[in-house]
Amino acid sequence: RAYPEKIGFYYLLCSILFMSLNAYFTQMADELPVPEITFFRSLFMMVGIYVFISRYHADLVVGDRSHKKIVLILCLIGFATALSYVYGVVTLQLTDAITIMISTPIFVSIFSWFLFNSGFKKEQLTSIILWLIGVTLVIRPSFSSSSSTTPADPTTEATTTEEVTEDTTRFRGVIACLLNALLTASSSIVVKARNVRIPPIMLMTYGTLINLILSGVLSLINGFTVPESGTWLNLIGISFLFFYGQFFLMKSLEHASSGVNAALINN
Repeated sequence: RAYPEKIGFYYLLCSILFMSLNAYFTQMADELPVPEITFFRSLFMMVGIYVFISRYHADLVVGDRSHKKIVLILCLIGFATALSYVYGVVTLQLTDAITIMISTPIFVSIFSWFLFNSGFKKEQLTSIILWLIGVTLVIRPSFSSSSSTTPADPTTEATTTEEVTEDTTRFRGVIACLLNALLTASSSIVVKARNVRIPPIMLMTYGTLINLILSGVLSLINGFTVPESGTWLNLIGISFLFFYGQFFLMKSLEHASSGVNAALINN
């Protein structure tokens, strides 16, 4: 017979599949600003969450005041995580973005060592060094030098300007992906520090609602961009894939050991 941990592993594989496809479709929507992508993704996701809650009668009562504060903090962190995720995916090559974002365990180890006096093994230090080297390679600066070119050549000057712009964009994308990994690790540390276990559906629901409201406000401040007709299907696909990616992650957490928490669900 199947053990709960084994079933949870299968759910996790399904989550990875849907989230990988979601990242691909998100990159295809790069003509939209980041807040608008987050807004429409959250809007369509709320429809799926409403159907899920209505069918399974999920309990969304947070509890005492301390739990409400934790849920609010995690939701706000989740909003920043969502923005950094979308920006990183649409800015960098998909393989580079995902490679940096999955460095969350590096930050968890650093935070645990700093806050909980957890020991550092040689393997962890080696991983951090290799990770830093990898991030540097992803940035890949062109190292253009004006001294090696002819200033009077307009073609060379245009090429140099393009390289500088590309380096700047890539650097910002790397920072966004690092921020995504950092925020995801922060969510886990918050839950660990408070020693609470939050139902995944609760964090998924309130996190998506917070994303919908804040991304909508941010879109209005920057001048709301209405998607073109051909983009709507892509946005629906993004929302569908992200919803089921989170859904299967939620099911995986339900079958996981008590050491795993719902903070892994980031919106």
